[in-house]
Amino acid sequence: HRRIRTTTTERPAPAEVAVPVREDSEAEHLELGMAERLDERRFQDAERSRVNEIMNEASSREGVGSDNEVNVLDDPCLRVHCSAGRVCEIDEHGDAVCNCIKECPYETDSRRKVCTNHNETWTSDCEVYQQRCLCLDGSELCRGPQYHHVQIEYYGTCREMPECSENEMLDFPRRMRDWLFNIMRDMAERRELTPHYLKMEREAESNLTRRWTNA
Repeated sequence: HRRIRTTTTERPAPAEVAVPVREDSEAEHLELGMAERLDERRFQDAERSRVNEIMNEASSREGVGSDNEVNVLDDPCLRVHCSAGRVCEIDEHGDAVCNCIKECPYETDSRRKVCTNHNETWTSDCEVYQQRCLCLDGSELCRGPQYHHVQIEYYGTCREMPECSENEMLDFPRRMRDWLFNIMRDMAERRELTPHYLKMEREAESNLTRRWTNA
């Protein structure tokens, strides 16, 4: 295994304000969950494209019924979709299992770099997913428990974040609640909310005063 190369950009401390902002652990948990779902959907789309390419290649070959084509179509991994950071492999029993990616491709293109929620620049998204997978599996290669929920914030190297003004800090709770409400509304449209949170979202849709409370 090769060492994951990272470059850390320290985030400046926010400006002190007279009114402290209460940290909402439930909101943070929801944000992490949404980001991980986006990662999963992106990876699943890539997996579906890979499977479709294999199936199209098999169907376009001459001599249908050849040994090579039968082996491709009988591959149990074609019926398995692994989450981000994992790859399908066949174990000693012939079953398809999802294991952590052993080695990511070496990237030289700076455009492949990503910035994570720890404000660290990673060489590629593959290395971020791989690290999260290793930590979730309890591997000794896990760099620390904080990487159980590592996620991609944006593509490109991490940028130094400007210091927030006092007015921006005071307005942060409102912006955060609006953002969470929009996330809940999108999840409701995709039918990804539990009945409890779906009821809260419906209340907020019809009553603006509930939007602040439920978000």
